[in-house]
This record gives sequence, structure tokens and C-alpha cells, in this order.
Amino acid sequence: MQILDYIINKAFDLYKSGNEDACVDNGNLFKDWFVFDKSLICQLFDEMIKVEDDIDNWDEDFITRSLAYAIKSNLKHHFNINIWKQNGKAEQYFGDIAFVVEFHLSNGSSFVGVSFIEAKRDYQEYDYKFYRFEKEQMNRFLGNTTSSYYLLYSHNSFLPILETQFLKQLVDAKNINDRQLKLDDIEVTKTTTLPTQLNRFLNGFDLDFSKETIKIAEGNKKIKPKFIIKADIHGPGFEPTPTPGQTPPFNPNPNVYVKFENDEKEKKKKENKEITNTWRNSSGPKF
Repeated sequence: MQILDYIINKAFDLYKSGNEDACVDNGNLFKDWFVFDKSLICQLFDEMIKVEDDIDNWDEDFITRSLAYAIKSNLKHHFNINIWKQNGKAEQYFGDIAFVVEFHLSNGSSFVGVSFIEAKRDYQEYDYKFYRFEKEQMNRFLGNTTSSYYLLYSHNSFLPILETQFLKQLVDAKNINDRQLKLDDIEVTKTTTLPTQLNRFLNGFDLDFSKETIKIAEGNKKIKPKFIIKADIHGPGFEPTPTPGQTPPFNPNPNVYVKFENDEKEKKKKENKEITNTWRNSSGPKF
């Protein structure tokens, strides 16, 4: 684990314990190393604290929506950010999130890179196992893209994320079966945190630039991501790996995706669920 991830995890532990300045105190360090400011990391702290002790909100889709909302509301101050969500059910999902970066160069050319992120939560009732982890899905990622990650919603670590290829090596070496993966099986010191990985994507690293993979991210193949998060970055030049050729503009399939708006509708949906959960967990009369 990089020193920044170590600091983020320690700050999160302090923040959870009631030290509200833990994120702010590390703000200058975050600013020096990330292309976004500390507000994104602080909001991710808040979102995870809200959901991790609430069994009704400890749900992959709800957490992913909350994180997507935080990413858009914060990164919009630095980049042009758009998010789409599926308007219906795909025959076969290909990750919870396609993270897309379109780089616009000063000479007028542009190119697109993508990465796919699958979110898995742990289950308290199953001894904190990532009970919906399945090797078939993991192998599907490896067969279709050079860039995919598993983002773990864990009660015991702040948003660890690791490459699918590395996860496969661990699963094969330890002979881990479907539904049996635990955080203890993963060397957390060899993972990174979501903010650090987002920073790498936004700097052009760890992305897949192949045209066929971009079509998957756009929703133009049978397998499709649930959410698309796209950042447009304008600058004089970038050095992503590998160096790509120019690609057409990224356009999500309008028959599959609708805009995930950072507006009152999404806020209201989130607030309604939180109010419902508060009512269910209250000590008032039950009918």
C-alpha cells in the first residue's frame, strides 16, 4: 500500500472515531498529490460512515449511487463530469461502473480510455465474506478488457480497490471458492484506495484504450456496465500507458442509458430511503 493510502486509511479511522478535523488536517497533503481537492475524500468518508452500520443501506447499488453522487458533485469543480445509469436491465452486466476518461489535447485531437469497476460488499451475517463474489464473473472481466478492478465495500477498510488480475492470482493461489472471499484473504497492503485509483485514471494510467472495450463501456455490446462515469480532461499533453491513437468521441448508447443527474431528484431519492430506514429502526410503534 502506498504511503498516501496508509494516510487515507488512518485519517478515516480517526474521522470515524469522532475527530472531524482528520480529513481537513491532511488536506494540504492530498492537494499536493491529487488532481482533486480534499472535499472528495472527505465526502467519501461521510458516505461510508453513513452506510456501513445500516443494514438497509449496506447495499451495492445504494452505496455505488452514493459514491457516484459524491464523485460528480466534487469533481465537477475540476473537470467536466457526466454520469449515466442503465435505463433497464442488461442481459449480462459488465461491472458496476465504467470509468471513462476522454483526453482533449491542445492540437484538437482526443482519445478515450476506460476501466471497469465491480463493487462487492461484505456480509455481516456471513462472517464479513464478500458473499456474491464469483470466479466466473472475474474471468469474464479478464477475457474482455485489460483494465478492470474490484472495489470492496468493507466494514474493516476504507474502499480498498485492486486489479482483477491480482485478485485472480490470490484466488487461485489460495483456492478460494465462490462466495468465500474475505478481506483477510487479500493483502490489503497491496491494494490501493478508491481516491488514489481515481487519481491514476485521471492522469491517464491503468486504462484500456482498445476500441472494442470502449464499445462495451458505451453500451454497444451484449455485456454492459450499470453506471458510466465520464471525465473530460483538457490539457497541452498527456502520457498515458499505452500511448493510444485518436479515437472517436465517447457516446453512451441512448437506448440503454439515461443521465444520472446531480439534482433534487437524486437527492430526494436518497433522502427518502434514509428517512424510511430511520423510521424502520426507530423505537416508535410498529404496525
